[in-house]
Amino acid sequence: PAVLIVEDDPAFAKYLAKTVAKFGLEPLCAANLADARYMFRSNPVRLVILDRQLEGDQDSIPFCLEIKKDPRTRAIPVVVLTSMEDFSEQLKSYRFGADLFLQKRPDLIKQLGEFLRTFLERLPYKEEVSGRLAWGPVSVDLNERVVRFRDRVYTGLPPKQFELVKMLV
Repeated sequence: PAVLIVEDDPAFAKYLAKTVAKFGLEPLCAANLADARYMFRSNPVRLVILDRQLEGDQDSIPFCLEIKKDPRTRAIPVVVLTSMEDFSEQLKSYRFGADLFLQKRPDLIKQLGEFLRTFLERLPYKEEVSGRLAWGPVSVDLNERVVRFRDRVYTGLPPKQFELVKMLV
């Protein structure tokens, strides 16, 4: 499982990556939103750490909204980090779907570590996070209700059959 870190300060991104790695997770670092979107679509991300204000005054909060609007990714926690102190910015982050808002302060890493532990403990629902189950050559897309076995694709299975395949996988 990976944690996507969207941070434009390379030194701070490295620091966050070390914290994430301590929890046995793979840190994926993106310095801009284009890279973040690509990495998010290409990897099984379990959590997103999002710097609120990226280089060039680019606000990253719409990316948070994209994640939360999609039913397939809605359950993935998004932690917004910022040096902004304005309470209205904190509210805006929550309005756009952030699960947690943390200010960049000296005690941030300790707080972030505790929240990582908490988020990971509350995420035993793999199918809710990724929308997919897999075992060997069989994969089940829970959102589209599609079963794949090697080269074959099965759509429109009766509900009981689909639930049986899901349970077995």
